[in-house]
Amino acid sequence: MNVYVASAWWRYSDPFVTIVGKTADAVEKAIHRVMKEEASEAVDSESYDSIDDALDEIAWSGVHPEKLETLTHSSEAESVKDTLKRSSVAYLGDF
Repeated sequence: MNVYVASAWWRYSDPFVTIVGKTADAVEKAIHRVMKEEASEAVDSESYDSIDDALDEIAWSGVHPEKLETLTHSSEAESVKDTLKRSSVAYLGDF
């Protein structure tokens, strides 16, 4: 199955989220929403003074086309396929 994928991470850390979806636009909107939520939590915990400061420390991969089967093992791929039947995006893995 062809999907679009994007990941986000705090600089110098492993990804905290990977999103797959049916369209590049849906994945980009979802990844930016999650990044903003993560930045907001960092501000709430007083790790950063502003959301913009926190966002400056979050990197992301951009959105890329990929085959779902190359991103994950077969049992998770089936679960993601089921989710994508009902939604425009799915979260990959336990981040």
